[in-house]
Amino acid sequence: MSHVTSILKLDNSEAKNFFLRSHSYFSSVLPEYFNFTKLLKSIEKQSGGHPILPLASIDSPIHYDSVNYTIYNNKSGGVTWRPLQLIHPVLYINLVNIVTSYDNWRELKNRIAFFERNENICTESIPIVSKTSRPQDEIMITNWYHHVEQRTLELALDYKYMAQADIANCYKDFQFRLIPWVLHQRAEVIAHPNLLTAGRQIELALTEMSYGRTSGLPQSGELTNFLAEIILCFIDSELTYALQEKHTFAYHIIRYRDDYRIFANDKETLGIILKDLNDILIRLGLCLNDNKTFIVDDIITYAFKKDKYYVLSKRLGLYYQPELHDIFHHNLEKEFLAIREHNKNYPQSGSVARILSEIYEKQIFDLDHSPDEALQMIAIITDMMKLSPRLYCIGTAIISKLMIDFTKSEKLSVVEKIMSKFKNIPNTEFLEIWMQRLTLNISPTILYQSKLCQKVYRGEQVKIWNSTWLKDEFIEDIISESKLASVTPAIPPGTARLFSFGEDRR
Repeated sequence: MSHVTSILKLDNSEAKNFFLRSHSYFSSVLPEYFNFTKLLKSIEKQSGGHPILPLASIDSPIHYDSVNYTIYNNKSGGVTWRPLQLIHPVLYINLVNIVTSYDNWRELKNRIAFFERNENICTESIPIVSKTSRPQDEIMITNWYHHVEQRTLELALDYKYMAQADIANCYKDFQFRLIPWVLHQRAEVIAHPNLLTAGRQIELALTEMSYGRTSGLPQSGELTNFLAEIILCFIDSELTYALQEKHTFAYHIIRYRDDYRIFANDKETLGIILKDLNDILIRLGLCLNDNKTFIVDDIITYAFKKDKYYVLSKRLGLYYQPELHDIFHHNLEKEFLAIREHNKNYPQSGSVARILSEIYEKQIFDLDHSPDEALQMIAIITDMMKLSPRLYCIGTAIISKLMIDFTKSEKLSVVEKIMSKFKNIPNTEFLEIWMQRLTLNISPTILYQSKLCQKVYRGEQVKIWNSTWLKDEFIEDIISESKLASVTPAIPPGTARLFSFGEDRR
């Protein structure tokens, strides 16, 4: 993967430029006319590279609720949700400037390098930076495939058993004070609470953007992912110490954020490692997820998620029965019905999004008219979207092309029917965002509840962030008027990238 590099190999200026990218700021996929880079660079230029809050504010944002904008993203079509945050751009730049100052960036990199000196614990989730225009989410998927899944298969030659483990509520339970504790010495930090070390500056910046709360790392983009890695790499280091002091057995660990794959040649060894890991987590106010922690003796099978084997078996079936391949390839409705069954079996899987993306790009996007079974296929796609919110983006893209030669009234009727299917499902703002993209060429002023949707056609009349703590009026320049003016009725494949939500990399 020579076209990418670890963020730890960048100097502080290069790291800042990476964090100023729109996708680094917010990693979930939004329509093409949303762009945060221009606004972020403007604020950064005004800041002169220094912490900006003392210059820009009349009061501390710590006293103001909703300074960040939260999208409560439905997880499974039910009542569970995940909070995704658009950090207030001024607070984001303040944090970026703190993290990427020359001295702080050097200290952060050196500390992580110290934590990661154990060659038996491999961290594969340090943010990576593309040297090309390749989408960041595509790079993450490739990285997971090569360094987690393929490496797991390779390690099956060396080890008999594997434990899979996951930290429960990882970002939600992260305490901000852990950052100065792990970057410096806990006793020193407690003894000198007013000493503005790199870790203490980061802790204060996070507290100021969180209405005084002292825990709960925002789920937003690469910057907060990097801050999480500081704590997670410290946990790797503590685990190294624990295993060196008490044990001399062979083991290997692959960690991707809060997910662990631990390899050994007997179950007792895995039990010892899991206990040591959980003891370390408890000291930091964290714990392993009991429902996602288990030991297996079939490493090959568990190298991949079950849904991937399901897809592989289906594709092999089509390969050995070419007459079935012709039936499915030339009948999109039957293909969608088969995918729907897979979606029902594995609703949280990313494989459905990948399959639909491939079908959209290779079989649907170049259609010059709506298929005869367009309404039936729209019904199937809508049903899949209800079960799997991660399909909002690619599902809406497919629907946009299936309706390509519908009349305006027919399109509006379909949109109304789709929205009615979701009226009793909570936290569907992402659906509204993508349905607005679908209807911009039909009726651009359709009223949606989402503030981001209202921002598209009402501009500065709608405020996304609470900026009343700033000295001057804050102009929220996040809509590209040129991109907005050039939207097409059919959503391009490049816009409808694989994942609508950044939490899934598999």
